[in-house]
Amino acid sequence: MPEAKQLGLSDRFGSRAYHLHSIGFYEGWLEMEELEIEKVKEYTEIVERLSKRTKQTHHRSINAPDFNRT
Repeated sequence: MPEAKQLGLSDRFGSRAYHLHSIGFYEGWLEMEELEIEKVKEYTEIVERLSKRTKQTHHRSINAPDFNRT
């Protein structure tokens, strides 16, 4: 999905995964201010919007008439 790439979602996910999971869960030394909850919230909101848009596009393409059918 070009928009996801343009927004850098893969890099942002990797960064959040490292901070929240690796450092927080495995190492156990993540301070509250290091959680950067607002960044996580923003990321999930963007992904939800893209997901809804993708579902709508997919739904339309499934229900579109197939004029090439014999």
